[in-house]
Amino acid sequence: KVAEPIPAPASVTAQAPAATAKAAAARGKAPVANPDYSFAWLMQQPRSGWVVQLAASPDRRDVEAFLKRHGLLDSSAVFAVKREGRTWYHAVNGLYPSMRSAQAAVEALPAALRAVTQPWPRSLRTLAALDR
Repeated sequence: KVAEPIPAPASVTAQAPAATAKAAAARGKAPVANPDYSFAWLMQQPRSGWVVQLAASPDRRDVEAFLKRHGLLDSSAVFAVKREGRTWYHAVNGLYPSMRSAQAAVEALPAALRAVTQPWPRSLRTLAALDR
């Protein structure tokens, strides 16, 4: 079965990762759930959007294990990128309308996650330009 493409919204709305759902709710901004979150879906969104890059590794299993350990496997996208002749797997999460809101999501991530990786805001424009 082939899934129908999801039309891109007129503007980007914040979609908080699962780990920041409580923080978003506490600020009065409920995250938008998206069961179709994937790299393909992200590439259908306006290039002005931002995500949080959580991890990168040459081993996809390491990236997926990291996401699973932090409860983010089902709400993150993992995709391959060619870098210096090697394939690397990147994990991103969320969809935010600005770098500032993506940075706020990074700061709201649990300390345990931030202790083992350095998540950072990344624009959809840069994701679209990667060598896949």
